[in-house]
Amino acid sequence: MKINRTDCIVVHGCPSDSSEEKTKEYTKHWMPWIKKKLILKGIKTEIPLMPEPWHPDYEAFKKEFEKYKVTNNTILISHSCGCAFLVRWLGETKQKIKKLILVAPWKTYDGKDKFRKLFYGYTVDKTIKERVKNITMFTSDNDGPGSKKSLRIFHQALGGKIIELKGKGHYTLEDMGTEKFPELLEQLIQAIMIRSKQKIKFIYFDVGGVVILDYSKTNKWNEMLEDLGVSEEMKPMFNQLFEKHEHKICVGEDINIFIEETTKNLGFTFPSNYNMAQDFVNRFEINKSISKLIKKLKGEFKIGLLTNQYPNMLDMITKKGLMPKVKWNVVIDSSVEKMRKPNLEIYLLAENEARVNPESILFVDNKSNLLKVAKQRKWITFEYDPSNPEASTTELQKFIYKHK
Repeated sequence: MKINRTDCIVVHGCPSDSSEEKTKEYTKHWMPWIKKKLILKGIKTEIPLMPEPWHPDYEAFKKEFEKYKVTNNTILISHSCGCAFLVRWLGETKQKIKKLILVAPWKTYDGKDKFRKLFYGYTVDKTIKERVKNITMFTSDNDGPGSKKSLRIFHQALGGKIIELKGKGHYTLEDMGTEKFPELLEQLIQAIMIRSKQKIKFIYFDVGGVVILDYSKTNKWNEMLEDLGVSEEMKPMFNQLFEKHEHKICVGEDINIFIEETTKNLGFTFPSNYNMAQDFVNRFEINKSISKLIKKLKGEFKIGLLTNQYPNMLDMITKKGLMPKVKWNVVIDSSVEKMRKPNLEIYLLAENEARVNPESILFVDNKSNLLKVAKQRKWITFEYDPSNPEASTTELQKFIYKHK
């Protein structure tokens, strides 16, 4: 299955001298802000550091820029002299992209500056607009005449939409008075959202309560405590202590720490050589209905696991033969990644690993609170009911093919 994943590359402008070289401040202004905003939306964003930009050299810029992959689904953004580079590069390579944004574009030069004469002195390829259908140019009412002249040159050759904002100058931090650039973000979101009818391209499954039948909506936890000999009087304290550790266990803490603390604080004695994680797994059951469905889906979608797990438990579950025998495209195990649902960071990791737009991800989990962040990230979600797995699997299958 071909995956179309939107990504962005921002090309910075050219300082007048080398004074900013140590701090690389020519990548400042609104660029770090827009990069952060896009990454939070699951959009991979890069800002290449161009070599000696105070003496711009097209071939040197090109060598650095081409270290980054540009596809038909890439959005290219540039500022000032970076616009001149991108437009020349698009003309030479004939590359198709999703959108081109020029911010305060610049193409004029002082005849005495040999570097800028060579850098700017080319004819814009008018056929770019045949390959790039979505072009936007930002200007300001109080930018200088050189920028206004450059805007006319680019617009006459390429067409596209001009957005003139008030009081932004040359779109530098000093001129704007802020690093925030919401108008640019709005254009990017619009471009990212331009797609055909929403379709599922990647499916993440939770493990416990979905792929396998664990303790969810069962009495297995109480059964385990009874088998261990935990008294009714001790159960509340036992449960409270386990809840205290459960969060830490999901991000890598050894479950034996809980056992040791229970023995110390509650005076409870576990069986000799007791393995609590294995005891859990021994009580889990295979979910035959969803295993069959997952095997079918594997041939049509990319699939992955997004699961809160105790250390090594996923391996135990697999060795016991409870998991469907498929090759998962992505496995995100909280105990390995040291992050867990419902923390935002694990969902961002899942987006990055899936390599599709967030709106094309389906997440199947049995807990509504773990689906909440996914919904906020614009994922498609399905709440699975492990108390009635056959019926829930049937509904899930209908849901998936409705969105295919």
